[in-house]
Amino acid sequence: MKAPFWLQVAVVCLILVIGALCLPVPEGGLLVHRLSGLKPREPDVRTVMPLETDYVPPSTPFDPSLTPAPRTPEDDALVRFSQTLDFEEDASRSTDAWSAGTAGGREAWRDNKSGMIWGPRLDLTLSSFSEENMNHAIDACAQEYPEGAWLLPSGAEFDIAKVNGILKADKDARHRWITFITIPPDIHHVMPAGRGYVPVSKEKHFSVRCIARGENAPANGYLTTDTETTIKALAE
Repeated sequence: MKAPFWLQVAVVCLILVIGALCLPVPEGGLLVHRLSGLKPREPDVRTVMPLETDYVPPSTPFDPSLTPAPRTPEDDALVRFSQTLDFEEDASRSTDAWSAGTAGGREAWRDNKSGMIWGPRLDLTLSSFSEENMNHAIDACAQEYPEGAWLLPSGAEFDIAKVNGILKADKDARHRWITFITIPPDIHHVMPAGRGYVPVSKEKHFSVRCIARGENAPANGYLTTDTETTIKALAE
């Protein structure tokens, strides 16, 4: 005799409920946990999240603005000039572009456009712009008073000064000068470079001149310049 339809449905439902309660899953089904008072184990977070010691942060895209400032031979703290030098102007010898006066107790000239202060030619003559002579010039500038204020100029600073009219402001600028330049892309590496404001045939030696930072100049001075300024300086 066939059972009524409703009875068949009831039997099927009862079988499903019993199966759900007693299903042999890890550590028992719902019925086992209800009878034992145990709670299902929480998932191990290490299976879904790496341990702190294993975590590798995502890489950060390169941002040129975060690149360290260029360094020079005298720059161990990423600040080229350790101080700003006071400049006492002699208005009777100054022009709009250049101011004549004193700085650190000696004669000096200030480039009013760049803010850099140029000292006089040192009593030092070098036979070439070799690395040895460049280091000799670096040491000579570092010993000038006040210590840390005077440094060897970069080739770019000489180019800027020439374009801004140093030859008109200071007639003694007409010499051959030893400088340094940075080597891209490694801006921490420098090499000696020469700058000449007279024909090579008239002077075979190199002079040394030191530069200081005025209050309106950048903290690191000028280590590079645009190509147009360099070409113009070489052409004059």
